[in-house]
Amino acid sequence: MAGFSKVNLIMIIILLTFISRRVYNTAYTSVVPLGEYYFKIPYAGIAESLLYFSSILGTLLAGFLFYRKIYILSTILAFISSLMLIYKTLFFIGSFLFGFAFGIIIAYMLTITSFYGKSSLFLYSVSLGIASVVQPIIETFLLTFTNILTVFMISASFSFLYFLLSSIFIKFPFNSRNSLKLKINRGVILSSISIIVYVLPLAFVSTFIVIYAVSTFHISESLAYSLFIPFFISSTIIRYISAKYSIRNSILLIFQ
Repeated sequence: MAGFSKVNLIMIIILLTFISRRVYNTAYTSVVPLGEYYFKIPYAGIAESLLYFSSILGTLLAGFLFYRKIYILSTILAFISSLMLIYKTLFFIGSFLFGFAFGIIIAYMLTITSFYGKSSLFLYSVSLGIASVVQPIIETFLLTFTNILTVFMISASFSFLYFLLSSIFIKFPFNSRNSLKLKINRGVILSSISIIVYVLPLAFVSTFIVIYAVSTFHISESLAYSLFIPFFISSTIIRYISAKYSIRNSILLIFQ
């Protein structure tokens, strides 16, 4: 975009990173309580499994196909599927499509950011961590005077904002028809290990912590959800340390 500086574009990317993490965190920490307590759906935990499984599929797709059209379509799908989550009849299919869309989005955003240098990757990682902390604080506050369905409706509005900003500002800074190659190095290995260490316990914690706290200790959903705050604070500290040392040596993704 003419007159739009590299610094401004990086700031937009960081903002998009923050919004995407805020929306995605809302889904994978709250989709089970939404199904369990609001919709009264048996085996609501299946929705969480669908979300994680489809996000892996989306990430794999992003590794083979890198086109701006796919990125924009994934932002549209993220918005539509976030709306589907607020309807009981579309709950499970919405969970699957939402995870698939964000699997693509997160992988694309990391790759796009990597083309703007190591400092941008560091800012990207830090913004993910900050968003992960801010999101449960906001949701804890919202749940003190509203219900979880309203929280998802607010999240859907952020998904729409993400689509608008992406369609206007994100122009791929390279020929996206070139093949994507992964440069294996210490940074990639450390990042992969950190992702595995982060995701596996998170999948368990995010699925059961709210339901367990409410069912066992009979506390409010708001108070139960606040348990995510110290969890994400600690994960953000680890993310900061990982980013500091893994980005120092090399760029993670390159096009040739």
